[in-house]
Amino acid sequence: MDQMTTAAGAGAGSRVRRVVADDGTGLHCEVFGAGRDDAPPLLLVQGGVSEAGATRQLADRLAQRFRVISYDRRGLSRSDARVPPAGISLWRHAADAAAVVTAVAARPAVVLGSSIGALIGLHLAVAHPDVVSTVIAHEPPMSTVIGDPEREAGLDRVAAAARHDVFAAVAEMGALIGGDR
Repeated sequence: MDQMTTAAGAGAGSRVRRVVADDGTGLHCEVFGAGRDDAPPLLLVQGGVSEAGATRQLADRLAQRFRVISYDRRGLSRSDARVPPAGISLWRHAADAAAVVTAVAARPAVVLGSSIGALIGLHLAVAHPDVVSTVIAHEPPMSTVIGDPEREAGLDRVAAAARHDVFAAVAEMGALIGGDR
């Protein structure tokens, strides 16, 4: 299911869509460059607890060349908060992103993700390669490439917190990158 409305105040030339994921969860997304349906699609996947509007300036600028798609991830802002007992896995987020691309774009999308959004983009490319043309992964928090056992343990704590409380995970990440560790 895909419902589209014009977004009041959602950004110049943007449209709002409600996309329903394969498990029935409603996902809020915004499409920029709405008059250019033939433009190459570019999916923005936010980091942290950011929502679709967090990168509106970037989306407006990229919409000159791309059909930019930005969305609120499951459990955040205007998307439904359907969270399984074990938390939301990166694979679940990737399936949601695939549903958004499939509903909005007629061809594979360039995926630009930052932080946790970068990890979602990488998982999306593995699980749903048919909807991805390119992944741009900006600062994915990957403990396996850090090499510092203390930082690796800190990222493991962030991942554990994210399974149940995304705000606790953000606080844990802030302590990890902002402290004297």
